[in-house]
Amino acid sequence: MAKRKTLSLIVGALLLGALFYFAVWPFVVGGSNMQAFCRSLAKDTLISRVRDIVQQTRYRMSPPDKEGRAFIHDPRSFGRFICEVHFKDERLVSARYQQND
Repeated sequence: MAKRKTLSLIVGALLLGALFYFAVWPFVVGGSNMQAFCRSLAKDTLISRVRDIVQQTRYRMSPPDKEGRAFIHDPRSFGRFICEVHFKDERLVSARYQQND
């Protein structure tokens, strides 16, 4: 009986840890991670290179609109933390962090 109780406590702790990691943690560090990511994008980087960088992360990038704006977000935080990027002639002009409240 004691082994079963111990096993139940361990499984419960693991489930709570997983819940915290997948549901809460993205909101705890998401803003600072996205700010750092946004700052790391160098001006004049080709749009294809920016797409490659985004694919290497868990982030997603929207297709650029007519003005050359696109949005990079973390799907785990439901779009709360965004890096707005602007392209001109297939090159990065600016990258600006914004928090979607």
